Amino acid sequence: MTIAFVAIFVMMLIVSDVVGEFGLLMTVALALVVWSSSFVYLMYVCLREVQRFRTCGHRYCLHCDYDLEGLDECGTCPECGTEFDDAHLREQ
Repeated sequence: MTIAFVAIFVMMLIVSDVVGEFGLLMTVALALVVWSSSFVYLMYVCLREVQRFRTCGHRYCLHCDYDLEGLDECGTCPECGTEFDDAHLREQ
């Protein structure tokens, strides 16, 4: 993404010399569109990865949503102290 900002900055300098102030304004608008779309895409990828992690069969506490993977089939949640067993766990 940094390379895109450098490229847009260089393009802004070139366009401002060739086209003038209106070209510079259009280039800044283009830079904002590129940056915002990159940010939205990055957020989408991050949320998708979080969702993928959450849906891979981990067990979670019903009270505090703590990941109980690797613990015994029944016991106490180390986060909130709620007792759990496999019959009452939420799998996502």
